[in-house]
Amino acid sequence: MRINVLRMVSALCACILLSACSDGSNDVLVIDDPREPPDCSYSASPWVGVPCGQDSDCAYAGGTCLRDVAGFPCGTCSMSCESLCPDRTSFPVTFCVDGLEIGVQEGGACLSKCDPRFTGNGGSACRDGYTCKYLQRNAVREVGAGVCVPGAEPATVTGCRAQLAQSGLVFTAVDFTATSPVGYPALTCDIIDPVLLYSPVDGVPMLHYQTLEVEPALASCAMAQATQSMVAIARSLGATEIAYTRFYQCDLINDTEALSMHGRGEAVDLLAVRLEDGSVLTVARDWERDTLDPATPGGAWLRRFTDTLWREQVFSVILTPDFNEDHADHFHLDLSPDTLFYQ
Repeated sequence: MRINVLRMVSALCACILLSACSDGSNDVLVIDDPREPPDCSYSASPWVGVPCGQDSDCAYAGGTCLRDVAGFPCGTCSMSCESLCPDRTSFPVTFCVDGLEIGVQEGGACLSKCDPRFTGNGGSACRDGYTCKYLQRNAVREVGAGVCVPGAEPATVTGCRAQLAQSGLVFTAVDFTATSPVGYPALTCDIIDPVLLYSPVDGVPMLHYQTLEVEPALASCAMAQATQSMVAIARSLGATEIAYTRFYQCDLINDTEALSMHGRGEAVDLLAVRLEDGSVLTVARDWERDTLDPATPGGAWLRRFTDTLWREQVFSVILTPDFNEDHADHFHLDLSPDTLFYQ
């Protein structure tokens, strides 16, 4: 079986590699990683992402097998799609990708999303012979996800990811290809040390505002660390859920031609929180503008939250509704380098 590098980090830090794990740097540890052949056992409950040898092994409506001879180790069950794929309980969520991007066909193909909670593969996000890659949805390029594609996970771990592993967060490294905002080919959206961060974060669900589901968030490793710190502060103040709009998105700052920190995977926009008593605070409704001493309990909680984030220097930029109307309904939190700003 594949050696799971993240689970080896603690033991390595206790030995000769201690110095490489002791700071937040992105130094890379290189570890010998002998691999046995992948497990090709077919599933008694076939679904998208499980091994197969032929189409009949994918015994569900529309099931097809992307075969070993086509470059998919042990084969992987799939099905055609336009932009959406069905899901099934007890399996990773599926995602519709452009078949040409994985070398199989024109049109969409369903793949499993990367998810270390399902693989039973020593904490890896994909089964043996596959690695996690961020791809856009077929026919809807504005939406992307980490999916399992053929490839070997590199036997390396950065210092930042070593710290994430030790912290207990559920995450996976992800292969990310730089891209550009629509109409701005000279600008590049790229992420240093990209990871997918899975909810809940230290016991607090991070919910996407459209689906109210726990979606994995694409971010830099440094942003994942900042998110953990942010969640710890929210939880200490009584938050039990946090709703957000986005982490990574390749776009510009409104009314400018400058790349947003979302395009570097180093920003998050927060909309609302649920508290221990069941009440929900929204930035749009409960933030009290232009005052350091809010009169309402909800306004006081939100001000205490952002003040604490600033005092603890979790983020270098915090934008609230006090900044401008573009932020009337959310907090923008980011890791802009060489910048300190809170309004």
